[in-house]
Amino acid sequence: ETADGRLITSLCEEIFAFIIVHLRTIRDHLPAKSEIFGVAACIVLSRMQLKQIAHHEHAFDDLDSCCAAANDFDRMSERIEDMVTKFKEEGGISQLSESLIDEACRELVSLYSSHAVYAAQSVHIYVFEPMHESIADELFSAEWENDLTHNQLSVGIVRTIEDFRCDLEIYLSDYLLKKALDAFVTASVLFYIQSLLMKSEKHTLRTISCFNDTTKALGRMKDDIRIMREYFEGHVETMPALKRTIQKEFEVLTIVCEILSSASAGTSESVNEATNFVFVLHKQFSDVQITKQFIGDLWHLVAPSQELGVRTLIESMEIQLKSLSPPGSEMRG
Repeated sequence: ETADGRLITSLCEEIFAFIIVHLRTIRDHLPAKSEIFGVAACIVLSRMQLKQIAHHEHAFDDLDSCCAAANDFDRMSERIEDMVTKFKEEGGISQLSESLIDEACRELVSLYSSHAVYAAQSVHIYVFEPMHESIADELFSAEWENDLTHNQLSVGIVRTIEDFRCDLEIYLSDYLLKKALDAFVTASVLFYIQSLLMKSEKHTLRTISCFNDTTKALGRMKDDIRIMREYFEGHVETMPALKRTIQKEFEVLTIVCEILSSASAGTSESVNEATNFVFVLHKQFSDVQITKQFIGDLWHLVAPSQELGVRTLIESMEIQLKSLSPPGSEMRG
């Protein structure tokens, strides 16, 4: 831990102490401005790149280790540039070697930087994992629908996120904190949708809604979504780029509410209206099977007797939907 509370390990210092000695030894045993040094340095940097790709996730054991890894990788991206600059200032390197080393350095900086962001965003796993165990089953329950009139569960979600955010404010740089909060937005939406789909999976009745009062349940959902969205929007002033993530991710929850509202009518007309949602969601998923499964599961929540009709409708649109998918997206899905 640094003096200002940032979490780090000695990884950066250990790696670069070894690499600097290694490169100096190679340079000192070659004639001045030898082209061989550039090739040798590129091989060393390439090996560093391969090692980083192979082992960068091994340190992600908990929240603290994710933060430490993010800071380590961020420092390594700066350290590699400093190291290359210092070697060039010391002289004895040909112009061709400098060009080769600069290109290898840029690739390594890009890799370290992307892994720093990935590590910071991986923190969300350890923020939401306990919530999956503690409140996922309570969301969309009869108690949630009838008794938790002040949306206590969604309030609890944002309070938990805020507690962790305050810790991350100490543990991470401002840049990495923003990236972590981006991941929190996405994770919040996914957590809410996953909990809803779990409710659908457990609903076994084929003729009635899983909610006692679907209109009331939809009102509760909209309030949940508003509370979560307003929490994140409260950070937009200091993190303007967050606004785009909020708009993109929360759009899916808006569509989910619209689907449930339409499905709750339980009529053949509402089934036909599903066409409007199919195209919108397919832009998000780019996979016909996922689109069909997702909409079918939502219909099953509130109008299970119409679920088969919706799935059949989406199947009839398969050729049209595939034509709208990016090349290779169905295979990836």
